[in-house]
Amino acid sequence: MQRRTLLSQVAAVGVLASLGVHQSQTNAATPADLSVRLKDGQHQVLSFENLHGLVQYDLTTSTPWYGNETTFRGPLMRDVLALANFNSDTILATAVNDYRVEIPTQDVLDYDVVLAHTINAQRLTIRTRGPLFVIYPFDQVAGLRLSTYYSRCIWQLTHIEEQ
Repeated sequence: MQRRTLLSQVAAVGVLASLGVHQSQTNAATPADLSVRLKDGQHQVLSFENLHGLVQYDLTTSTPWYGNETTFRGPLMRDVLALANFNSDTILATAVNDYRVEIPTQDVLDYDVVLAHTINAQRLTIRTRGPLFVIYPFDQVAGLRLSTYYSRCIWQLTHIEEQ
């Protein structure tokens, strides 16, 4: 029985290798690229390296989705918008599953909204609400603890566009 299991594992590795899939790729972090579309039709992709090149913030806050205070890490959303030359009153944010939400640009100017790529020192994955998660500073600004703001915390974010 052990020999069959071992042979099955060896065969599976051989099949994956022949398809060009290596174990290191299967364990790789989820790409955290953000697609940006501007009103004038321009499109760009901000890579994880672009996002990580911005000043990174740690935001520790309570949320309805986690039992304890959680530390989110990433650039401020306003810095991301500046990098992308975003100039609109409204951000249309879209997730992996095509869920969409409108976020007033004024929110990211008024509050330290983080575009998180890491949670509790672990890179976000699709399974953990990644690759990117918009998070508001709920514990720092009590007035944000409303369903209006919770609904704007889009996870599995893949792209934004000017509205």
